[in-house]
Amino acid sequence: MLILKDLIEHCSAEASQVDDPVLGQFLCFLANDIARRPERLQFVDPGLPQRLHSLVGAVDVDLDTALSADDESSDVTRPP
Repeated sequence: MLILKDLIEHCSAEASQVDDPVLGQFLCFLANDIARRPERLQFVDPGLPQRLHSLVGAVDVDLDTALSADDESSDVTRPP
């Protein structure tokens, strides 16, 4: 099990450049933020995963399929 202290020590310019530099930097940011402000951690409401599953659980997603031109558009309108 990876301990927060070990993760923080592992965070360096080299560590964040390994597989996915953005993900590595984000995980280092989270580890440092948790270490600095542990009182801000909150438990996930036990009903949240069930609620999320009820909203999108039946949606099939193929991550290998290219997005359509409409999906790629940055001009997204959100319903009210």
